[in-house]
Amino acid sequence: MVRVERATGRAPARLLAMALTGLALLAGCSAGPGVPAAAGEAPDTTAPPSTATAPTTTSTATTTTTTPATTTTTSCPTTTTTLAPAPTTTTTTVPLVGWVALTFDDGPVPGTYAILDILDAYGVKATFFALGSRVAAHPEIAREIVARGHSLQSHGYSHGKWTGMSDAGVRRDIERANEAIGAATGVTPTCVRPPWGLASGRTGAVAASLGMKVTLWDEDPSDYLHRDGVRLLAASAEWRPDSIVIGHDTHHAVWAPVLAEIIEGLRGRGLELVPLCNYLPTAPRPLEPE
Repeated sequence: MVRVERATGRAPARLLAMALTGLALLAGCSAGPGVPAAAGEAPDTTAPPSTATAPTTTSTATTTTTTPATTTTTSCPTTTTTLAPAPTTTTTTVPLVGWVALTFDDGPVPGTYAILDILDAYGVKATFFALGSRVAAHPEIAREIVARGHSLQSHGYSHGKWTGMSDAGVRRDIERANEAIGAATGVTPTCVRPPWGLASGRTGAVAASLGMKVTLWDEDPSDYLHRDGVRLLAASAEWRPDSIVIGHDTHHAVWAPVLAEIIEGLRGRGLELVPLCNYLPTAPRPLEPE
């Protein structure tokens, strides 16, 4: 039952002071102590009933509001904020067990940039066996390959089949490619990859006479046949240590979506990614790339 009394004289002011005191007590839980009585109003000198509270082990924040005649103590629950633990970064060092050389044939083409950007993001250096005819068409891309620290080598000039050419024809194909690469970049290739991988003792001797080493490959994921990034990624899990992988930057659309994952997977297996031709390894390897 709520009892309502009518009061005259100073009673309304007294009731107002009591109400303000109550509000101050409630506000003390959030706003803190020190809420004064209304200006011009006499303080309430009636002490409220005292209630003794047994001490507990619960931690609370205490707010005290004091008037000239009354001291009221209110206990307010403490708000505890639990922060999520800061994320931790774990670095795992994988012992090196060998190397893998990523090589790309038939470029340069505008899509070569997509491969270069991913290699750069991971600090990987690769080898590009460039066609002389495409270097002549895109000298700025050839220069970009060299500027980014990759190995630029020869894939001949016209992608012809050396085994069907005379010695003079093979020689001229190699020389034209070297001239185009040199004119575009100032680089003199030391390695050559025969188009189609067709080589013989005869063609190898022609290359050697020009100071060129014939460089083939160990792993062929056949990007030019299936043109499937998922299959390319799956094949990379089987690439052996100390092997040369052939790819084609002309099929950049196959490589670009999965190249980052391929790099991470190879490194996770303890394989160092290296360029070929004049590469100096940082530690001895069972087989060192040349």
